[in-house]
Amino acid sequence: MQVNSNEAERQAGGREETDEEAAKRRKFLREEEEKVSESSEGHHEGAEKASGSSEGHHRGAEKVSGSNEGIAEDDVPHVLNGNGVDEEQDAGDVRKMKKMIDPKMPSKEEVEAHEMVHLPFRSWCRHCVKGRGVEAGHRKVDRDEAGIPEIHIDFAFPSSRVGTEGLIVVVAKERDSRMLLSEVIPRKGTVGKFAATRTVAFIRELGYGAAPIIMKSDQEPAVLALVNDIVKYRAPAQTILEQSPVGSSGSNGVVERGVQSFEMMMRVLKDGLEFKWKVDIPDDHPVLTWMVGYSSFLLNRFEVGSDGKTCYERLKGKHAKTNGLEFGEGLFFKMRAKREGIGKLASVWEDGIYLGVRAVSGEVIVGTETGVWRTRTVKRKPIETRWHQENTLKVGGVPWKTSPEEEGDGIPLKGVIRLEAKQMEPDKEEEVRATPVVPRAFPIRKDDLLTHGFTEDCLGCKAVIQGLPNHQKHSDACRERLTKLMKSKMKVGEAAKRANEFVEEVASNVQAKKKKRVAWADVEDEDDEPVGPVEPEVSGERGAKRGRNGINEGDVGFDDED
Repeated sequence: MQVNSNEAERQAGGREETDEEAAKRRKFLREEEEKVSESSEGHHEGAEKASGSSEGHHRGAEKVSGSNEGIAEDDVPHVLNGNGVDEEQDAGDVRKMKKMIDPKMPSKEEVEAHEMVHLPFRSWCRHCVKGRGVEAGHRKVDRDEAGIPEIHIDFAFPSSRVGTEGLIVVVAKERDSRMLLSEVIPRKGTVGKFAATRTVAFIRELGYGAAPIIMKSDQEPAVLALVNDIVKYRAPAQTILEQSPVGSSGSNGVVERGVQSFEMMMRVLKDGLEFKWKVDIPDDHPVLTWMVGYSSFLLNRFEVGSDGKTCYERLKGKHAKTNGLEFGEGLFFKMRAKREGIGKLASVWEDGIYLGVRAVSGEVIVGTETGVWRTRTVKRKPIETRWHQENTLKVGGVPWKTSPEEEGDGIPLKGVIRLEAKQMEPDKEEEVRATPVVPRAFPIRKDDLLTHGFTEDCLGCKAVIQGLPNHQKHSDACRERLTKLMKSKMKVGEAAKRANEFVEEVASNVQAKKKKRVAWADVEDEDDEPVGPVEPEVSGERGAKRGRNGINEGDVGFDDED
């Protein structure tokens, strides 16, 4: 007896369905056929043909069903397909292992011919493998666009001479957008906080502040310690760690290419600045700490990739807006108008040098002798005064300690650029000779602090407590407190005496300058007197030429103090 396709479908499950179940199934199929498009009808017909071709299998199922009448449905074993997979279980996608080369031995004659020259390389030849075998290549892995972001991190140690102590730079690169971070970290006196927080700030800049990320690094102890700190500062955000094999720098090739890019860019900036300043910049000069960060800033915003986009455009989908300034050039910048101690008549514009841009806010980073500042308004100087050698002194801070008063996470660099010695002008020499020397205050020793106690929030006292070799300046509040407690000491009395003598000397110099100006004004009045007969003066005419205080029009009024 031939079984049609509908009957075969009824019996395919291992038992014969009831009339009620068959009616429900036919109703369901009719509704599904009304929903599908015409293109799927051909597929449905193919499925019916496949069902007809398996009639023999369905007949066997019918016989089994007849012999198992009265057996419960749960007691019937599941039917397996030809591949041994349960039909009621979804097989899912298949994940295969990477295929390895399986060498096959050739004929004896081919082996003997190869052993004469061992060329070309043959994987079945043990001598070729031992003598000419190379490390496995690093192949690019296809990534899902919706995958977890990857950030690769490593250290770099650029220096001008091999064997010298150069800079320590942390380099991080995001795999998809290829955004790059390069930042100098302190070599001494650090607890690692700056390196970790700066890297976390870069991750927030990428938009992954609270998102899970994959952080890949090598297995060097210093890098692992930094990665652990980053995980701690990012918590509760998830940070998945991956490590490259030991001795395989190519396995972390993403950040290795980033190191090469920033080092090449830094060489360009350093050579350009040395040419403009006409000096040699040592490796421990603080200007290099800002140059490293500015190198990656330029690469992120102006290096166009093969897709026609920069890293910044790839990440944010828009062009970057950056002021046209050259690193290290002198400029004028505007300080905050409401800065403490600045009055209405004081100027809020100061001299400085351009050290870069804060990536998140776009603020310009400017260096001065007293520290490093952020501002949004700058003015360029004329080209004749833009590259004076005095600008080498206007780097008063480093990224982890922007001013001497800041506590910071490490000791700043103290490299000095040796400028060409010039003879002092006579006027400058006379000015220096006439300038009184400010007396030094009394020295504060460790014994004084142990006797009278340490002052709260004083950097000098903190340095003494921590036993740091470099002396920090004591705060004004600390010195004032110790002056009251130690006023009976001889060194305190002598310091007060020197201060009083200095004030008297300055006051006498001011009075002498004032008398000199008055005498100079009287001489000019005598020179203006006419030599012939004097005609009567019209009332008010001389008053029009002289000011309210009797000073001739055009004279310059000076303050009592310089």
